[in-house]
Amino acid sequence: MKNVISKILLLTIVSFVFIGCSKNVVPTIFHDANKKVGFKYVHSPKLDMTSNAEIGVNIYSKSYLYYDNGYFVELLDSIVYKDSNINVNKNQKSKRNMYLSTWSNGKHNNIKSLCMFDAIHRDMCVSDLNNDGYFTNISSLIHMDKSKLLDKPVKYKLLPTRDTIFGKDSFKYEALYQGKIGNKIKISFREFKDDMARPAFTQNIEYELEKDGTALVGFKGLRVEVIKATNMDITYKVIKDYN
Repeated sequence: MKNVISKILLLTIVSFVFIGCSKNVVPTIFHDANKKVGFKYVHSPKLDMTSNAEIGVNIYSKSYLYYDNGYFVELLDSIVYKDSNINVNKNQKSKRNMYLSTWSNGKHNNIKSLCMFDAIHRDMCVSDLNNDGYFTNISSLIHMDKSKLLDKPVKYKLLPTRDTIFGKDSFKYEALYQGKIGNKIKISFREFKDDMARPAFTQNIEYELEKDGTALVGFKGLRVEVIKATNMDITYKVIKDYN
């Protein structure tokens, strides 16, 4: 998700840089005012549900994440432009560089566009000048008003963004099962903050099992009922969330 933010910031910065010399031509990431945005808690698994996880796998995670209100573009035809040896395969969807953008050129308003920032296509943009669900023109990001026709129209459709963006104040808790030694099990607790690129906190704790191999373990309000633990996996139930 960090890459998503980078692409959005890049497009925003380019917009500011060129707005003076190319007014209403530079595209911006499209945001749907009718779609809700904001932060949301995401839990996995649900409370009081019997689950199983192998060593090194999360037994529970809790996230507080920001949801975007943009759209991804799914190509239903391939983009072909022989003059530049460009060929983008169809059915590319939900990619981090497949965000819908819009721009205006004086004659047309809110032109739907797809600008690709990967190393191969760099700042290539394709646009739907007729607003009919087909990309017909190709241009560079900073010369949208000097577009050329594609070899053939490219049909596309829009997909609501399903991914989450790790924005400021986002956080995530993870609990990983680290195995059993003798009559003890080890669980690693990790906390991620902001863009979640790396854990901000990690703590490994050993818990002693009862004689029947069960236990009730806790960490910062989290309560996990251990039903069975082996050197391969753990069967458990999360009965209380983090405070």
